[in-house]
Amino acid sequence: MIDFKIKRKRSKGFTLIELMIVIAIMAILAGLAAYSFSNIRRKIRKTSCRENMRIIHEAVFLLQTEHPRLDNEDLKVDTLVEMGYLKSKPVCPSGGSYWIQNEDDKVRVSCNETPEGIDHGYVE
Repeated sequence: MIDFKIKRKRSKGFTLIELMIVIAIMAILAGLAAYSFSNIRRKIRKTSCRENMRIIHEAVFLLQTEHPRLDNEDLKVDTLVEMGYLKSKPVCPSGGSYWIQNEDDKVRVSCNETPEGIDHGYVE
């Protein structure tokens, strides 16, 4: 009997297609991770900003309680620092500035003018 088996020489390593598939999968996973990381970072900045607004709001409340005759219409964060109600001026992690509004016995602290245009909301 004649044996017609052909011996193939098997090379070691990966083929070009296998390498391209692995690189494509890694690129997709890296893109998803970067997108997720940017969302998490934005949420952390917003949470930190809201906490700063809450602290400013409490300082305004203390100021109004201790100095009821003080005109609170043009109240600024710098005034709270000067009077000792805040240790230092809070800084928005997104680069915005804090604004205090006094309307009908309600005080609203908001963050505006963020370079990214992100709205951090307000605290009443």
